[in-house]
Amino acid sequence: MFATLAVVMGARVVYEGLRHGSLPSLIANSPMQILVFALSAAASSVASLGFMLMCNDRLNRELEWYATIDTLTGINNRRTLGERATFAIAAAHRLRRPLSLMLVDADHFKRVNDVYGHAAGDEALQMIAAALQSTLRGGDLLGRLGGEEFVVVLPDTDETAARGTAERLRAAVEDIEFALQHRRIELRVSVGLAVIDDHDDFSELLRRADQAMYAAKRAGRNCVCGPSDLTQGPVVVAANFGESADAGRRPL
Repeated sequence: MFATLAVVMGARVVYEGLRHGSLPSLIANSPMQILVFALSAAASSVASLGFMLMCNDRLNRELEWYATIDTLTGINNRRTLGERATFAIAAAHRLRRPLSLMLVDADHFKRVNDVYGHAAGDEALQMIAAALQSTLRGGDLLGRLGGEEFVVVLPDTDETAARGTAERLRAAVEDIEFALQHRRIELRVSVGLAVIDDHDDFSELLRRADQAMYAAKRAGRNCVCGPSDLTQGPVVVAANFGESADAGRRPL
């Protein structure tokens, strides 16, 4: 709008100069003067309205960002994670394609908060999220479920491929250089895998991944546990122990 008004002002100078041989008074009555003053008044109103619309658009984008992104880690929050995971699972069912879901939980995370403070815990979560994000493919979905738990959805991925991805994620977190007070803090994660089956939804996949992750905790932490592991000796004992009356007290 301002650029258009500048062009009109330039045309006004040329028009009045050619018409009179010299520039008349700035407020002389002429068709060009009337047009310029009318456009100036309209431009002020339109520019003000446009500025308000631009501010409103920026505010809406910021609100949308806060509504979909976990502000601490910069990845999908729980609500967005559920929506996008549900869409990916529905697509896998429709196309009859494999899909895997991973639940990633930081080991001994409470110890970091207790010893070094919650600011250190927040920094650790940010570094874990960045390590996970950098290891995943572009089409994979990563979100923070809450606390120190992260969820990864891997479209077109069976258990074998998902296990390889999970091991890379685990190793990426293990390689994080995180130090406070001149002391290196080891960051580790336990990963539970679940593979899509007929009629599975997000909550069911998450429940099975949670069971597998719980078994990984009981098996020693800093490891990956999938569906095939739950039928094997030591892990079955760990999983059964986790489903006892003490199951609500998840190891950290």
